[in-house]
Amino acid sequence: MLKNFIKKLIPKQLYEWRINQSLKRYNDMTPEQVFTSIYEENVWGGKAGEFCSGSGTTNPNVGLYVEKLVKFIQQQQIKSVLDIGCGDFRVMKQVTQQTNVQYTGGDLVKSLINFNQKQFANEKTNFQVLNAITDELPKADMLTIRQVFQHLSNEQIISVLQKTKDFKYILVTEHIYSGNDAVANLDKKAGPDIRLYKKSGVFLETTPFDKKASVFLEYAEDMIVFGKQYPALMRTYLIEN
Repeated sequence: MLKNFIKKLIPKQLYEWRINQSLKRYNDMTPEQVFTSIYEENVWGGKAGEFCSGSGTTNPNVGLYVEKLVKFIQQQQIKSVLDIGCGDFRVMKQVTQQTNVQYTGGDLVKSLINFNQKQFANEKTNFQVLNAITDELPKADMLTIRQVFQHLSNEQIISVLQKTKDFKYILVTEHIYSGNDAVANLDKKAGPDIRLYKKSGVFLETTPFDKKASVFLEYAEDMIVFGKQYPALMRTYLIEN
């Protein structure tokens, strides 16, 4: 309560400047260093020593995504899924429990992957260290990329998208600003922040991505930024090859 009250007293420009200053530390880091630091320092939440991918994996609305994805996997008879940026596995764990897919979770944070492999791996589920920006992607029927691109630069996003042609189905989920004054695909450096607080988001159908994609799932999920409620959507795109 006190923290929120103090934020309201701080001018927006000053608060934004402080956020931008805090992000500068990531400028000279590799993607591996950026996201390892985020998890080790619990930037996205969780207790010390715990791996937490933030509210995007704990929000009750995640159930809408899980339900829709489970049905799609069953209807399309999908046998294997590669999940880029698997994070804490809270979301896709629910999907694997309700389907019979061969699941591979990839993430570039080695300590996170080691933990997931020890805790969750079985004959149908495995995890591997994977930098989707630079590494070759393992083969699968479906590729899922949930709230990952929003943390990457446009160039890094393009690098990943160029490797997706061999997947029959690709699902990309992004938290995007939905106001009339939205500016698509503002560029940023890799980091814990997202484009939404700058009235932007990752819109795959527009430049510089220009992907032929349909909306698989979409629901309102507004965001509080600088004490103001910003209209936003959680949108999942479907790309078919």
